[in-house]
Amino acid sequence: TRFGTRPVPALIAVGSVLALAAGLAADLTARPPRVLLDGDRLTVSRLRHRQRVNTGRLTGLSANPRVAGSLVLADEDGNRAEIDTRVLVRNPLIWQQIRQGVGRARHRGALYLPEEDRLLWDSVGRQVAEADRQALTGLDFSPSR
Repeated sequence: TRFGTRPVPALIAVGSVLALAAGLAADLTARPPRVLLDGDRLTVSRLRHRQRVNTGRLTGLSANPRVAGSLVLADEDGNRAEIDTRVLVRNPLIWQQIRQGVGRARHRGALYLPEEDRLLWDSVGRQVAEADRQALTGLDFSPSR
C-alpha cells in the first residue's frame, strides 16, 4: 500500500473523463428530440428511438405528465409521439401542421380536449403567436437605399 506522486495525474485524468461523460449525458437528455415532418407524418426521434404519428388522423392530444412542456399526440392507428412545445414555438411549419390536424380532428369529433388539455393547447398557441410577433417586429420592411 505505497502511494507515490503518480496517482494524482491519473485521478485528474479519470475525473476529466467522468466530467466529460456526465456533460455529454446531460446534453443528450436536455436536448429536444429531432422532429421531422413529411406530409401528414410527424416523426420524433431521440437516441435511435422513433415515434411516428399521422397528424391528419389525430385522436388524442394531452400533456405529458412526466415531462413539463411536452405534448403527447395519438392517431387513429394507435401511434403516439411526444413533442416538446419548444419545437412547436420555434418551427412554424410543424406548428401549422399539428394545429390543422388538431382542428380537423376536433371538427370531425375524433378529438375531444378536456379542460386541462385545452388550456395547455391554448397556451402553446399563445406562445407561438408571441414568437411570431417578436420575429416580425425584428424585420425591417422599409425599402433599401
